[in-house]
Amino acid sequence: MSVALSSITAAVVGVVFNLAIWFGMHVLFSAGGVVNWFAAGLGLAAFAAMQWAKLGIITAILASGLLSLVRYLVF
Repeated sequence: MSVALSSITAAVVGVVFNLAIWFGMHVLFSAGGVVNWFAAGLGLAAFAAMQWAKLGIITAILASGLLSLVRYLVF
C-alpha cells in the first residue's frame, strides 16, 4: 500500500512541476519569443520579498496583481 501511494505522490509532483514549467514559459515568453521583462522582474521581486522580507504568499499575490493592474492601465 505504501509503495502505491509513493508512486501516486511522485506522479502528482511530476504533473504539478510540468504545469509550473508550462505556465512559466507562456508567461515569460510570447509567441514571437520576446521576453516579458516585467513579469520576470515582478516574479523575482515577489520571490525576494517572500524569502528575505518574510512577506506572506497572499500579500505577494495581491501586491503583484495590483502592480500588474497599474502597469496595464498606465501603459
